[in-house]
Amino acid sequence: MTTEALESVPSIAEESIPLGRLGLTNTLHRPWWVKKVAVPKYELDEAVYGRYDPVHHAFSVLAREGGRSSKSQLESSGTGASTPRNRGFRIEKAVKGRPGWELRDRALQEGANTVRFGLSRQLYSWQTIQARTPEDFQSERHQGTMAENSRLVKVAARFYGAADVGITVLDRRHVYSHDEKGMPIVFEDVEVPIVDEYRRVIPDRCRNVVVLAISESEEAIARAPDAIGAAVVGMGYSVMALVAGCLAEFIRSLGYSAIPAGNDTALSVPLAIDAGLGEMSRMGVLITPGLGPRVRLAKVITDLPLEPDSPIDFGVREFCASCMKCARLCPSQSISYAEQPNYEITGEWNNPGHRGWYINAITCLRYWGKIGTGCASCLRTCPYGKRNTLLHRTVLATTSVTTVFNRFFAQADDWFGFGKRRHPDKWWARDPGPFGFD
Repeated sequence: MTTEALESVPSIAEESIPLGRLGLTNTLHRPWWVKKVAVPKYELDEAVYGRYDPVHHAFSVLAREGGRSSKSQLESSGTGASTPRNRGFRIEKAVKGRPGWELRDRALQEGANTVRFGLSRQLYSWQTIQARTPEDFQSERHQGTMAENSRLVKVAARFYGAADVGITVLDRRHVYSHDEKGMPIVFEDVEVPIVDEYRRVIPDRCRNVVVLAISESEEAIARAPDAIGAAVVGMGYSVMALVAGCLAEFIRSLGYSAIPAGNDTALSVPLAIDAGLGEMSRMGVLITPGLGPRVRLAKVITDLPLEPDSPIDFGVREFCASCMKCARLCPSQSISYAEQPNYEITGEWNNPGHRGWYINAITCLRYWGKIGTGCASCLRTCPYGKRNTLLHRTVLATTSVTTVFNRFFAQADDWFGFGKRRHPDKWWARDPGPFGFD
């Protein structure tokens, strides 16, 4: 913009005010019953826990068993583009008019996956996509305190569509050893991220991670495991890529490196726990204070100086020990019934060395193949996934400070009929908010 143009912009009454003087803090609002803790609520066996190789991922395991690529295995599970076999299954269900698998439901699912399967690779680029740099603006790169930078990043992430944002120092043990193509992911003393035909290089200076929680509609999840339930999952993955890609470009325009990622590059759940977004659950997914398990996670690794958040505790692990509702109602019986978390893995697809409830991802994915969609029944049934009502907040506050009523609350969830699958026809009669948010 020229000097003359700038002079024509209406002035404002106040001078620029530093973020610190505005009283803005790094941390976004948390309910009073969410406690900060010094260390995350999971335990690691230091001799066993290490960087995970996605060659052991459940999709890869099934692909090796069937002699197919991981992509075609994903497609045959009903979560990607149709293979001839799965296309026939879908048409048969649509013709029969089975509620939740009709053509309109399938079309909703396909549309929701547009960014996920069509554009996410570009949005998760390790290099600048289109953002102009400080040099383009004839400016030095952004300078601010770690707290100020963290606030900027969180406001930007919320603006781009994140429901919640947390920051943590990168624990390299959570970073994959290789990418999905088998290229090693390494750390080196370089200025910018590098991707070539041999490796992916994360600069040593990229020590922070911004973890992003993307909301999923309770009304849509309540239709799982049908195509509407699968559509909200697809929409979550699409918004993940959008938010992470936009935030990475924002950070690059400030003059710093940014590596956006969805389910790839690093383990999302432990990073989210480290960043204070939630706790581990029996299902193996993150439970957040506001949305329960109805979130998808993305992250951005960066060298922008940031102030890390503290892990949190609001009684999830203790409640999961008593509840077991997701295990009881899992159609494939893939979720552990163990009363307490442990180190007993169910197969090579698990990342060993952390104390938790390990799921059988193979039986889970095989069930997806049978029904022609992803499942998400566990998300539907989880007591933490209900809407943010006064009753729900009261229960959450109580379970965060005492375990005395945990079994009663878990039984009451059944008595009131929470978690039952709702009829898909009624979803189409609703007036959902943007992105399907409630």
